[in-house]
Amino acid sequence: MIRADATGFTRATVRPVLVTFTRLGFATREDRLFRLTAKVMRLGYGYMSSSLWWEHSVALTFNVGARLPGYPISLGRVLLAALPDAVRDGCARR
Repeated sequence: MIRADATGFTRATVRPVLVTFTRLGFATREDRLFRLTAKVMRLGYGYMSSSLWWEHSVALTFNVGARLPGYPISLGRVLLAALPDAVRDGCARR
């Protein structure tokens, strides 16, 4: 569920954006609630893939074929936290 107050914008500002996202397939709507879809990850992919840190980060591969660095997403943080300290420190230096 997407909450307007979590964005720092008013509902009147957020709603038209979410309606547009729904039309484009980036969100779904049930009654008054909006949820982002996996397609929303495409929005920042071009920018993220051109960043220098992209090549030196721990990456996770999803079944949809997208690669994301491990540290900025919750699943990546869980996996990194489970690594031994020496291995995790080695990943951070890369």
